[in-house]
Amino acid sequence: MSEASAPARPDVAKYVVLGIGAVLTATIIGIVVLSTRTGSGRADIRSRVISVEIVSDREIGVTVEVEKAPLASAECDVAALNERGASAGRLVGVAFGPNTANQRVTTLNVTVPTPLGRAKTASVATCRITRTR
Repeated sequence: MSEASAPARPDVAKYVVLGIGAVLTATIIGIVVLSTRTGSGRADIRSRVISVEIVSDREIGVTVEVEKAPLASAECDVAALNERGASAGRLVGVAFGPNTANQRVTTLNVTVPTPLGRAKTASVATCRITRTR
């Protein structure tokens, strides 16, 4: 008896690996494209908290530094955080106008109300350019 030879089967593992590689490549390209287009407002602006002063159980003083183009205007939200890192309050729409001294860095002192309890620290929750010149 002669055995009939089975029809040639494509190497399934090779196609699985190629498929996974294609999906990973497309995902990486998508992430790169989205991050360069949206930039989360971070490509042209940087912000950080310089100092925090606990004023009372109901408010916290925060010094915020924003780096942006000198003639650009920005708006930031500053969050007050309790000892567990949860929100104790937020100051929305802190305006950073054009820097008349033509400097990229602008520093502001703000007072954040803390209606949800005593704050221990603060962070810049969001910051975005609102106007460029």
